[in-house]
Formats: sequence, structure tokens, C-alpha cells
Amino acid sequence: MEHDIHGDYTKLYDFHGKTYSTCIDHDFVTIHQHGEGRDLTNQQPCCTILSDGTWMVCWTQATYEAAKDESVVAAISHDGGKTWEEPFF
Repeated sequence: MEHDIHGDYTKLYDFHGKTYSTCIDHDFVTIHQHGEGRDLTNQQPCCTILSDGTWMVCWTQATYEAAKDESVVAAISHDGGKTWEEPFF
């Protein structure tokens, strides 16, 4: 059974060495992924807890709002959001 945690948590913890504090019930989250060409627009987050307890966050990512290179990106956490694996497409 999945649990929708939209709006229940206000902190996203260590995401590749950076600590973020944001309210998930907004329709955007800014995440800077380090590395050349990685400074992209990240919007429309959705967070859920999977049946095995894994947290998954999905969002859209593009060079700018409504760009043709827009894609869906996801990341998972096995420790309640304290740390996150490398995002994947």
C-alpha cells in the first residue's frame, strides 16, 4: 500500500551533500545538481512512500519552463529522506 505524503513533511535532507528545507505542498522545488550542464529548472515534485518503505520523489526537469527537453526525473531514499540516491530518468 502506498502512502501519499504530499504536504506532510517540510524538510528534504541531505541531497548529495546539500541540506534543503522546503515545503513539499508547493508546486516547485529547486534542486541544484552539481556538474557542467546540470543547472536545470526542476518543478512539479511528487513524493510517495512505496510498499517496501522506500521514499520516491519524481519531478520534471528542463533547461527552462516548457522546454522541449523536459523529462521526468526520480530519486529514491531508503532512510526516510535523510539521504538520496543519484537521480535517474
